[in-house]
Amino acid sequence: MQAWFAAGGIAAIPVFAVLDEAFQLIGTWVERPKAANERIKRWKEEHPETQAIQQDASLSKEKRKTRLAHIYTGLKIEMETWYAESLQAATVQEIVDILK
Repeated sequence: MQAWFAAGGIAAIPVFAVLDEAFQLIGTWVERPKAANERIKRWKEEHPETQAIQQDASLSKEKRKTRLAHIYTGLKIEMETWYAESLQAATVQEIVDILK
């Protein structure tokens, strides 16, 4: 299954693949709703320090991980709020739309 997804250019999980009765692909849903991708993109623009830390060649892998941990904890908390407010419903709607 992993090879099948990789052949289709899908590297992230979770993945929902919807097939018809003849096992022909109807559609896929990958990782998160589109609105979440937009919010994450906006969050990254608002937090340029994450990219600076990731690209800082003077930092060891462990030091980079330590510096990013606090920032990503904040992102995780924000994402929990996003999903509670609207992204859970957006996820369900996107999957339902594929099934129609």
